Amino acid sequence: MKISLTAVALCSLLLVISRPARAADDNAWQLKVREKGATVFSRPRGGSDILELKATGTIDAPPPAVFKVLSGQLLT
Repeated sequence: MKISLTAVALCSLLLVISRPARAADDNAWQLKVREKGATVFSRPRGGSDILELKATGTIDAPPPAVFKVLSGQLLT
């Protein structure tokens, strides 16, 4: 498979341009906790004293079961 030099140059340029913008973001996510397979990040919420939270991890369950828990269907 041949990849054109133009396509490679364009992708490289996009990567170079996008990296500084992300690094300069003052509201970047900051790692708060990494424990038992879960990672929690926080960042300031503009115009508020409340922090935004984001958690990542792996759930050992099929997607429909996870959806039921997140949507509150198991609570009814």
